[in-house]
Amino acid sequence: MVIWLPERGKDGLGVLKVWNPEADHVILKSWNPKVKPIVIDKAEPFEVQGVVVDVRYSPRQLKRIVHEL
Repeated sequence: MVIWLPERGKDGLGVLKVWNPEADHVILKSWNPKVKPIVIDKAEPFEVQGVVVDVRYSPRQLKRIVHEL
């Protein structure tokens, strides 16, 4: 997800993170394991500004899909 957090940082903070909803908060995880996750509680404002879809195929699956076209 592309998320805008207007109350973080000096001028707000935009992040590209994996969206992990929980009961009363959301955990935004980076694809980079060295980066700590961001936790947003239900009181913190945020805007979803986009969605990234990660679709992965093995070379064998991709070859089969292309062949079927």
